[in-house]
Amino acid sequence: YPGTFRVVPIESEPNAFDVVNVVEVERYVPGVISKEIFPHWDETTFMVQAVAARTYALQRREAARKAGRYFDVDDSTIHQVYGGLTGQRVALRATEATRGVVMTTGNRLGEALYSAVCGGKPALAEEIWPKDTQPVNIQKVGYTPPTTSANTGLAREIFCQNAQWYEWEVARRTGELSSRLKAWGKERKHDLAKLGTLRSVEVVQRTQAGRSMLVKVTDTRGESVTLSAEQLRIAANYPASGLPELSSVARVHSNDFEVRVGRSVTVFTGHGHGHGVGMCQNCAQGMAERGDDWRAILRTFYPEFEVTRIY
Repeated sequence: YPGTFRVVPIESEPNAFDVVNVVEVERYVPGVISKEIFPHWDETTFMVQAVAARTYALQRREAARKAGRYFDVDDSTIHQVYGGLTGQRVALRATEATRGVVMTTGNRLGEALYSAVCGGKPALAEEIWPKDTQPVNIQKVGYTPPTTSANTGLAREIFCQNAQWYEWEVARRTGELSSRLKAWGKERKHDLAKLGTLRSVEVVQRTQAGRSMLVKVTDTRGESVTLSAEQLRIAANYPASGLPELSSVARVHSNDFEVRVGRSVTVFTGHGHGHGVGMCQNCAQGMAERGDDWRAILRTFYPEFEVTRIY
């Protein structure tokens, strides 16, 4: 790892501590893009990813300082994957070629979100992380997309049809899945903790592109809870105590799904990998293969932002 390390005791766990890698941004970015995309992909895609990763890290740094947090970003898919030093030449070249380039809106850094596979249904952040998930609003008010320049990004061409997780199906034991949902609910102090064994999962509201947005989860007692599809995805993959670790193929891969709940087995059928907001990495690769410039690709995914060199 480049830079230095800071060891921070964890107050809630007296025998544990966090290790924070303190590193310059331009030494950090190659360690991200070498892990986030495939090494055989086009160099233009690496340049696009470098700008997105740099913007995301700097924007998170601003948020961390305001919150008084002792670290800026996690090194996993919670934020963006980081592997430390890399000798991958394409990652180093792409970082140097885009040095200091970020996405901005006005005088602020943009939130350059991205995921692996959009599954043909790009989404806005407001759709995936809605502020209100109350059932009464679902019944009375249809989804109205916000009128922002970001909407134009939803009408872009799709290039991820050949990606591994463009379409997928995952079968999970209903009892085990119910336990994970309940455990996530307890951890997050969410009403999902009150439910018992699953009986049904119904998509009750969709985004303007047709992606699952809000879902209604009902247990065998008839009790129901409404939450975002993204929350359900995270809860379904929650590492609950006493349950085996989920393999990568057994995870619910995105928030765009239909669910068939059976007495013993529940089947998720879906599209895409990740939240679907911002850049689709596989679509970016398709655009690069077509010959698109890295700046043009960024403007396609982030039409509300400007491509700006800040140093």
